[in-house]
Amino acid sequence: MWTPAHIGTAGNELADDAAKDATTRDPDPSLFVSLTSVRRHIHLLTLSSWEARWKISKTGAALRAVDKSPPSLIPIPLYSSTSLPRKMSSNISQLRTDFSFLNAHRAKSGFIESPACDACGDPFETRTHFLLNCPAWEPARQSLYAASRSAGQLGPLHVAPLLSHPKILKTLGKFIETTGRFE
Repeated sequence: MWTPAHIGTAGNELADDAAKDATTRDPDPSLFVSLTSVRRHIHLLTLSSWEARWKISKTGAALRAVDKSPPSLIPIPLYSSTSLPRKMSSNISQLRTDFSFLNAHRAKSGFIESPACDACGDPFETRTHFLLNCPAWEPARQSLYAASRSAGQLGPLHVAPLLSHPKILKTLGKFIETTGRFE
């Protein structure tokens, strides 16, 4: 007999409550603990410690906004010498940390007077403006739309996947080259 759901079934509700209760209890010390579970526990503790420090850090907010992944011994393809030319990798890294040659950062650092975009006149040439909004780069941006869709990023473009998704990085590098903005 078909039923639409188990909601309201007394036995099912009791089983759900017992399962939830079991997840909050400490394990029985007399039970065997596998090396895999110990490693997993250490990994989770390390991740939670890293996340807590990363959230209260006074530096790195721009990178946190685009990349939520914890530090790893396995670098993302951006930093692999075989995946991207060094200049392209450097430009993307600058955009990821928001310390780039875009006018908003250069004005904030005192290198130039105005943070305005030279290409379209927008008051602030930020990485979001450069990557997503500047009308001067819209024709070049079409390749980013295509790469984003083929990488499984549906909907409008967003800064975070553009600067961190491994399948989009080469296209992003070509977009930066096409604009000539970092030369």
